[in-house]
Amino acid sequence: MNVESSFSRLFRQSRYARSLEDENSLTKQNRRELFAVAAVSFVAKHDPVFARELLARVAGVPRRDVAHSFKIKPQAHACADLLIIDEVNRRHYIVEFKVHAPTDEKQSPGAKAFAGARGYCSQMKQRFGDVTDENLTYTLLAKSPEFEDKVVDGVTCRARTWKEFIPANSKESGLVADLLDSFGDFGIPVLRLRNVRSMKNSRDVEGAFQIHELLQSILTDFRPSALDIGSDEIYRWCGMPLAPRREQYRSLRNWLGHQWKDIGWIGYQLPRTTGKPELSVWLVFEPKHLRQREASIQVLKGKLPGKAVKASDMENDLIVSEPAERVPDEKEWFSQTLEIVLKNAVPTLSRAKKG
Repeated sequence: MNVESSFSRLFRQSRYARSLEDENSLTKQNRRELFAVAAVSFVAKHDPVFARELLARVAGVPRRDVAHSFKIKPQAHACADLLIIDEVNRRHYIVEFKVHAPTDEKQSPGAKAFAGARGYCSQMKQRFGDVTDENLTYTLLAKSPEFEDKVVDGVTCRARTWKEFIPANSKESGLVADLLDSFGDFGIPVLRLRNVRSMKNSRDVEGAFQIHELLQSILTDFRPSALDIGSDEIYRWCGMPLAPRREQYRSLRNWLGHQWKDIGWIGYQLPRTTGKPELSVWLVFEPKHLRQREASIQVLKGKLPGKAVKASDMENDLIVSEPAERVPDEKEWFSQTLEIVLKNAVPTLSRAKKG
């Protein structure tokens, strides 16, 4: 039987992939995480082997307890993407999913805010007041471990990666394989490349070095950054984040609505729809500043004729791009485009200097 369906297709056609300006105003980053939680819960319901591994490896249930009766609740509370309750001993296991969205300090046991009044540690204790601290386990699931396992105010806190979803014996049911393939399409490399044994990548190494050197030569006023290479369901990319120093671009930061480490991104993107490389500069807006993003788009369209200036289909970003085949001098393109974007993104202060 050939069924043309998958979790990736379901995501693209679901409410999780709708535009940002909906009634809930959730970011597409969070939507991927919401979908991931729902998909994992569905597979756990229909694949008992996957369910046992989810309990033990991802959630932290002791192996001796995996035969107990469990209740799994996706999106149970604001502090619980996935809530797993051991109905035998009343232990609660909470898993926070991170795909691309950064981890807030209140969500991270590595930050002081985690144990603060609004932190997830305090919220969990309030939400599950009938459970002793010793019976609470919190796991942050991300692309890489973000802290050392620890106990915070009696709550067991664990850092795990998406690798934990790969079966230890490499045997995947059709349902699990589809789930992991779909998460790979979300831009989780460890899942996208889990079955790759050999890749002829040596020919691309020199190009990666050259891209890094090119972008470093342009971003001399910014903090040093590593090359950012990745993919999601829309793009593959290779570039570097725009990480200003502390006193740089104050007016622009206010306009973007945040004080995050990165204000944007610069580099090469490869849309999956065309397969043709583009040069691109991005600015990252806080979700509540989408009106500002639209105003910036209108200004930059007038300042950057011949280039595409649009809102991201997946995030809160503003994207300036142009097909690489139309650009004779890539260094000049990046330098000039970045300068115009930084100077003119704030409409009322388009003539202002940085800072």
